[in-house]
Amino acid sequence: MATAEKEQFVKELQEKFTESSGIYFTDFLGLDVAQVNDLRSQFFKASVDYKVVKNRLTKLSAKEAGYENVDDLLEGPTAIAFTSDDPVAPAKILTDFAEENEALSLKGCIFEGERIELDRINAIANLPSYEALLQKILAGLQSPMRSLVNTLNAPMQNLTFALAQLKEQKNQ
Repeated sequence: MATAEKEQFVKELQEKFTESSGIYFTDFLGLDVAQVNDLRSQFFKASVDYKVVKNRLTKLSAKEAGYENVDDLLEGPTAIAFTSDDPVAPAKILTDFAEENEALSLKGCIFEGERIELDRINAIANLPSYEALLQKILAGLQSPMRSLVNTLNAPMQNLTFALAQLKEQKNQ
């Protein structure tokens, strides 16, 4: 790579570090082309960018973005998954993929600006998605409203039912 290309790469990678809410470091050594393509397609569906990176240039990019504590994650062959949408999605994809393909190993991650070690990545992977959390919140908000509507409608329904029974009794 020429110096200008390296500078451009560092600048682009720094922007990715700055903009991403989830950054996952992996060791991909031992994966064949079909496995890497499968992983990339899963990431593409989840709007995750997956890049094989040069460690030295990545260290520079990370430091310029304010991440001083990632040098140990950038040892050996490294690929990084960046996401700015749902920081939980790459954790789910990577943990599921690592279970099926033992060659892939997670090194660590930066989740919402905080470094997360391997033991906590599985906990992140088990978190519900953003949409699922919103659904739970909405269901929790709707429940008291439904109860109130049912309570307010009950006297009217009881009156209607009583009038219908009276009408039936008079017609007999």
